[in-house]
Amino acid sequence: MTFRRAIVTEILLSLVAGALADCSISGTTTIQSEADATALASCTTLSGSIAIATHFAGDISLDNIKTITGTLSARNVRGLTGLSGDSLEEIGTFHLEDLLLLNTLNFPHLTSVDTISWSILNDLSFLSFMDGISKAKDVNIQYTFLNSLEGLAFEEVDTLSISHNNWLQNIEIPLTRVTKDLYLYANSNKLAVVFDDLQWAYNVTITNARTISLPSLTSVNGSVGFYATSVDELTLENLETIGGALAISSNPDLTDVSLPALRSVCGGFFIDHNPQLQELYFDALTSICGALRVSGNLSSVSFNSLNDVGGAFSLTSSQDGLDCSPFDALHEDAWSNKDYVCVGGCTYHALPPPPNPPNPLPYPKSLNPALSPSSHPTPTPASSTPLNHLCFALNRVNPTALPTLPTRCLTTSSTVPHSYHSATPPPPPSSGKSSTSYPSSTRNALSADPATHHALTRRSPGPTGASGRSS
Repeated sequence: MTFRRAIVTEILLSLVAGALADCSISGTTTIQSEADATALASCTTLSGSIAIATHFAGDISLDNIKTITGTLSARNVRGLTGLSGDSLEEIGTFHLEDLLLLNTLNFPHLTSVDTISWSILNDLSFLSFMDGISKAKDVNIQYTFLNSLEGLAFEEVDTLSISHNNWLQNIEIPLTRVTKDLYLYANSNKLAVVFDDLQWAYNVTITNARTISLPSLTSVNGSVGFYATSVDELTLENLETIGGALAISSNPDLTDVSLPALRSVCGGFFIDHNPQLQELYFDALTSICGALRVSGNLSSVSFNSLNDVGGAFSLTSSQDGLDCSPFDALHEDAWSNKDYVCVGGCTYHALPPPPNPPNPLPYPKSLNPALSPSSHPTPTPASSTPLNHLCFALNRVNPTALPTLPTRCLTTSSTVPHSYHSATPPPPPSSGKSSTSYPSSTRNALSADPATHHALTRRSPGPTGASGRSS
């Protein structure tokens, strides 16, 4: 009798467990109250989505649920103060937006999220993810009060976009690969960026950082840009190839740039508006598929192995002692058909670039193969810029205030290539969804963009080593 009772009990427990494990919900379940959340505790796997009603106020606990195959979302829920799940391990999409009072996000066992999209979380300063999210595809975190991203522990991601988080002090994630975009933009100017294990990325854009650590990075298929940081040293000791452009611009404290292993840049090469930078050595670099534009307070520049520049060449410095003879020789021997400028004594190159230059010219064709020659404006005699106004063309200052350039430079090209220009800041990576429009009051309260950034040309994913060389 006792044996029979035990068998019946076991069967009942199995049926209950099966019911708990199989909760298929068509569409989206909306949580209107705490009772609605409690009712979902009968499910361990929820084949559907959960949305929190905009009028909800207080805390929500999603207990016992282990998997949500669809979306967990809370949008414009101004009274939501806490969101937790004691057993939740996996979510399809985790979308939080405009939650002004949310101060607790507690998912101790959450390890897998396909898409993380968090924005306008004014009161959230930390994450409680004890086990750490080790699997993710697309991560977009913006306009929060987070001071660290502790709890994000994935090694590979398609897109990591972290922007406009004014209190963020540290980003340290064990990433090894970024298959689309690594985009860190307009966060705290005290931000420490630490990706010690990152070996490969498609595009890399970093602004406003205090320190940058990328010691294992060896290859970038697209473009690399460092803008408006406060770093004094920029070292990428193992980076060998860049499939797109390299841009290092508007870094006021930068004194040292070290990329000793860099061999090729298959796009444009732009280093400018770094007033403390006086020496540049790229002695392993052999080829640049696009244009080269380097300017600043430079006393010594060395490209000992460079033998191929696909676009125009412009090297200008405020230092009179800049030695142009190696580049003059290369121009005569190998680059005679290219626009070429090498100049010292441009004291006004220390001026900051103008914000939002009017009517910027298009990208050089060598940087953007989609632009045909016919898409570039044909200079008229009135717009053609004499060489002694070179610095005016590059910096848009009053040419009457400029000294005459050294006569030795007048033997080179008599006009400035019209492809040199300041570009617009790089846009954030596209998530495939419509972007959220934030009220100006919210934007102003949470973050202010850097005054000026130069942009690198963003490239769409393609085969490794894709070239930006024009035909």
